[in-house]
Amino acid sequence: ALVLDMQSRGEIRSDLSAVEIVALTMSMAAYPFVDGVVLDTVLPGGVPSGEEALSRRREAITLVLMRALAP
Repeated sequence: ALVLDMQSRGEIRSDLSAVEIVALTMSMAAYPFVDGVVLDTVLPGGVPSGEEALSRRREAITLVLMRALAP
């Protein structure tokens, strides 16, 4: 409902379905933890650990999503 409300107010793109937006967001946030072994093999240090690293990851995901979803 939040994504649909933001789309109806013109705050984020409406050409993507709310389901896709939520799935993309969840994927970006969860992947490093769900498949950490693969990510760490391909990109050592890519799995955030500690509060500072998690905070940087949250900020990066938020920035990327808000720019990508801007109307």
